[in-house]
Amino acid sequence: MSRRRPACLVSLLLLLFLAAACRSAPPVRRPARSVILISIDSLRADHVGCYGYQKPTTPALDRFAAGAVRFANAYAVSSWTLPSHASMFTGLYEDAHLAFANNSRMDDDNVTLAEAFQAAGYETAAIVCAPFLRREYNIQQGFASYDQEIAETRRPTIRKVKTSRQVTDKALAILKERAASPRPFFLFVHYWDVHYDYNPPDEYTAMFDPDYRGAIDGLNISKRQDLQPGMDPRDLAHLIALYDGEIRYTDDHLAELLAFIDGSTLAADTAVVITADHGDEFLEHGSTGHTFTCYEELVRIPLLIRAPGLVVRTPVVDAPIENVDLYPTLLSLAGLPPVKRPIQGYDLRPLIEKGEAPPRQELYCETRMGRRYGWHGQKGIWRSLSRLDGKKIHEFRGHKTHTSEYELYDLKNDPRELTNLVELNAELLAKIKSELYRRHRASLELAGDLNLQDARQKKGGDAGKDDALRDQLKGLGYVQ
Repeated sequence: MSRRRPACLVSLLLLLFLAAACRSAPPVRRPARSVILISIDSLRADHVGCYGYQKPTTPALDRFAAGAVRFANAYAVSSWTLPSHASMFTGLYEDAHLAFANNSRMDDDNVTLAEAFQAAGYETAAIVCAPFLRREYNIQQGFASYDQEIAETRRPTIRKVKTSRQVTDKALAILKERAASPRPFFLFVHYWDVHYDYNPPDEYTAMFDPDYRGAIDGLNISKRQDLQPGMDPRDLAHLIALYDGEIRYTDDHLAELLAFIDGSTLAADTAVVITADHGDEFLEHGSTGHTFTCYEELVRIPLLIRAPGLVVRTPVVDAPIENVDLYPTLLSLAGLPPVKRPIQGYDLRPLIEKGEAPPRQELYCETRMGRRYGWHGQKGIWRSLSRLDGKKIHEFRGHKTHTSEYELYDLKNDPRELTNLVELNAELLAKIKSELYRRHRASLELAGDLNLQDARQKKGGDAGKDDALRDQLKGLGYVQ
């Protein structure tokens, strides 16, 4: 009897352990939803068909939008590639993630969207084309596969090469492999051809302006002296037509990628999100290209979300949102819990499903690569804040003068920002200036709380020391 007691006790303890283990095991649930994020560089919203553009630039996007949620007032939080994508990937504004200059490098202490997916057991992959998305900027954190072959193209080829065919082929190769795997994945696909220079393939060059016989082409945008306010409107219209040709060329290749998704097993459990990092300007405020300001033509972007099983209250959402919201929203679409560290974006699912808008009172934008009056103007920092009542302030602070200039607009009555009210309402200007500074300070404080800093301050943190990369950026006009 006494010899059998130890064996009985061991058996009893084993049973209790197994019972406790069963109680603590997570409940069995359906596989997580995969996520594809597609960013079309430099695509402004008002040149997309489903956003009201009258020319047939985006038939594939328009078809996709018919089965998706379209955000009518989506905004980028910066007007150029690096900080805008960094905000998508971190859920932070430029003042917080601090990837804001040609030679900036994202701090390792950022927890990126790809890292969050990877920690949840996802396969992660990216295909990028822009020099500012190369590994030198440390934006690849969390991607197990990071294809930057196209982004390494040297000048002058980088101005002329067409990449949408390559991007689509690379993405299809990944998706065909993923379709055969039970493991969820996060894929980031970056299309580049809409970015200046505007030199679409021959069949797209005359697509939107077949009768033009002038001398303007879409090359060397950053160095041209003939692209100025007051130029011949016919020449300007042709430049815009070339931009539209680049959009259509990209859209035609995107169509193939979307068709594959829709015709494969991926369609049943994959969320697809399509957006842009910023727009381009065509002398609306005296310049071309992007990067320098935060006017509407640069920061209003398309955002389309389609996810199987997503409850949609209305297919068109009018509430203003920012691309910093993509970080928590994509995790939510995948069925993953929110991150435990502070972020500045909001999950958009309550807005999609219940009409509950994010509790923000204003929209914020910043570019520390700002310029006053175009490519050859004074350098400085450009910040803007738009209140939900339509009042919008711009601040430009010159690097040399250390003084600020302000502009004030009423977007509800002046959506193109043509009538500066700064001299007419000193009280409103003072109030909205304080709101702008409050947002700026809040981001800097959050960066400190998260132990983030401009990674150039760390050993090996200066992306601009890479000669090949600097050569690329010179080819695009970003550095002299």
